[in-house]
Amino acid sequence: NKFDKKITIPKVVKRILGNSLLGLDFATDIILPSTLEYFTPYAIMEIGRKSEDEENNYPKTSINLHIENSDNFTTINGALYTKDMKTLLYMPNKIKGGIVPISNETEIIKEGSCSYIKGVYPDTALKANIPKSVKKICKNAFFGADICLLKISSDVEIEKTAFANSKINGLVINMETV
Repeated sequence: NKFDKKITIPKVVKRILGNSLLGLDFATDIILPSTLEYFTPYAIMEIGRKSEDEENNYPKTSINLHIENSDNFTTINGALYTKDMKTLLYMPNKIKGGIVPISNETEIIKEGSCSYIKGVYPDTALKANIPKSVKKICKNAFFGADICLLKISSDVEIEKTAFANSKINGLVINMETV
């Protein structure tokens, strides 16, 4: 009805696939079922846009995800991780506090998971300090991101198009090993 800010997905749902949560951009929070076995970041954002107007209006991914008592996933500050915290699957795109809150346990930042992230006033200059635990950043992981400063280790595997269409004003590569 577009008045509910919190949406609860029924417990019978086990898989959330691409585009399946489109149109919920009015929501602030989505409660995922503990029965969830599979989630794709493209569930919330529209892929395959055609016009530039649509490009500017989508994706509206500033939705906080929540899940409790799940064998497969965990959520922190609206972001969705695998249960072991090693894989980041989804990050809301409006970041408060000026720093992208990626867990220090994260090893893989999955495709599309941090798409279109940007800072929120008054901390609009967003910094992305990629933790040293991160081993791989998948394609389109930071697609369309607006990042003031990106700090990343030199030994991270960065897939092609991981930062496509992103605005990055500064880059610091930590070269601990030669």
